Amino acid sequence: MAISRQRAGRTSTGKLARFAVLVGALVVLWPQRAPSQQVSGTITGYVTDQSGSAVPGATVTATNVLTGVANKRSTESSGLYVFTNLVPGTYMVHVEAPGFQK
Repeated sequence: MAISRQRAGRTSTGKLARFAVLVGALVVLWPQRAPSQQVSGTITGYVTDQSGSAVPGATVTATNVLTGVANKRSTESSGLYVFTNLVPGTYMVHVEAPGFQK
């Protein structure tokens, strides 16, 4: 009977060990959610006149061709405009400024 008890003990211990290894493997291999990856784009440019001088205060509109969503920005004193966090796609960029033709 002592032999039976030892075998029974080994079997229980063996099952417990296999179960622990299985649980450990599942924890390690379980797919983890990656941090949210944000996909976005940026459009940057300068608005200048024919002589190359900056055009401050111009209104720049970037319109997503597919969705029709329009974003507007005003140029800085250097003529710089920046659109950030744009949905990837094709954009039409349009500029208007007082004293300039459309």
